[in-house]
Amino acid sequence: MATVNLLSFPFTETVSCPECSKPIKLYDPEGSEFCVCPSCHSFIRFSSIHSRGKAQKVVQSVKESPLIPLGTAGKLKDHPFKVIAYLERKEKGTTYTWQEYLLYNYEKGYATLSVYNGHWNIIVDKIWEPTLEQTISDSSVATLQGVDYKVFNKYTPITTALIGEFDWDVLSDNARTYEYIAPPLMISREGQGTYAQYYWGEYIEPREVAEAFGLDIDTFPEKIDIGANQPSSHTRDFGVLLMYSVLAVVAMLLFQVVVGMLKPEQELLNSDFDITFDKGPAQFDSTGVISYQTGTHEFKPFLTPSFKLADGPSPLEITVGSDVDNNWLEATVILINDQTNESWEVTKGIEYYHGWEDGESWSEGSNEMSIVLSAIPEGKYHLNIYPVSGDPSQTDVHIRVVSNVTLWRNIFMTILILCPYPLYCWFRMRTFEKRRWMNSDYSPFDS
Repeated sequence: MATVNLLSFPFTETVSCPECSKPIKLYDPEGSEFCVCPSCHSFIRFSSIHSRGKAQKVVQSVKESPLIPLGTAGKLKDHPFKVIAYLERKEKGTTYTWQEYLLYNYEKGYATLSVYNGHWNIIVDKIWEPTLEQTISDSSVATLQGVDYKVFNKYTPITTALIGEFDWDVLSDNARTYEYIAPPLMISREGQGTYAQYYWGEYIEPREVAEAFGLDIDTFPEKIDIGANQPSSHTRDFGVLLMYSVLAVVAMLLFQVVVGMLKPEQELLNSDFDITFDKGPAQFDSTGVISYQTGTHEFKPFLTPSFKLADGPSPLEITVGSDVDNNWLEATVILINDQTNESWEVTKGIEYYHGWEDGESWSEGSNEMSIVLSAIPEGKYHLNIYPVSGDPSQTDVHIRVVSNVTLWRNIFMTILILCPYPLYCWFRMRTFEKRRWMNSDYSPFDS
């Protein structure tokens, strides 16, 4: 077992290789049970640190020199570490390879620093993260403290080359491994059932590793693709923007509620008005009978009584209604200030049609239309109405005027203005996630 519960790193010791008699430096001599001779590449097991040891087998030499040399000390995640081993590993049956650094801490023991395609993770066991014992997992998800980690990879690791020292037979460490991710975190499960062992990992930026061990960041490998649990800045941006957008909408709605309480709606006019068909010049048909132009029929204009807007500027809603039946009515409405003659003119139409088709009833349109005018100054006003209809028998029009109405159109427009950038961030976040899961056989996205 690794030597722990110390106040500082233990002194290094040198032992002789039982095969080639060359010196081997050990950084945790009391806790190391296995080591690799850097000269003859023998994998050696000690019965005790004071014994000569016995060579188990010869291992391959590493293909690349460790980026972090053995014996390098540093401080990572607020814990002191010393690099005591370096492993080159691969996934069984594939060409996927990665590297691992065994980090020794004199207070808690070992941690692992892994790097694949330029993406780094620090991985620890339940000694570092006691909550790992609460992990529940199956073939698709692992759950820890209410967080679901989705399965990203299933593989069997093989150690192809190594240097350094260990307290276990690392060459026989090839249990089936499941990796579950909840970026930037990861859970690894080795083995099945009651024999399963769990490890917890966290994504680390290369610069943090370089600063921790005093290395030149320019010597680090560049990132390739997206790491399994690499955090997405798009996810963070989307979360922040969504929060602020929701807060903005809520604040706007609350403001509207307060305004509605301070300036409630007031009905200024609500009346029915008779309208008279303006027949225009008479026409005679071939038999001498009087007839009138068909299609569009103008009615005589009329004025409404005056009404007072006392607490302007205020939005006004003018509703014009008519009992049109399978026909239409159009009205030009002019709001006129009695004192200043300032005016606002709007033309809108009413259409209502209904009937039966294939044994089913249908209808479309409405018997009324609304006009909303914003920021109308206080004062005394009346309306001039100019009706036109397709039905010359139309006899009445209903007019209603309400002040201090809620301008829902403005609220909806504000919401629409707030939406595009969060949607853009959502699209970038989704694209990032799809690219991440392209490296997995268990993608939640469609092919």
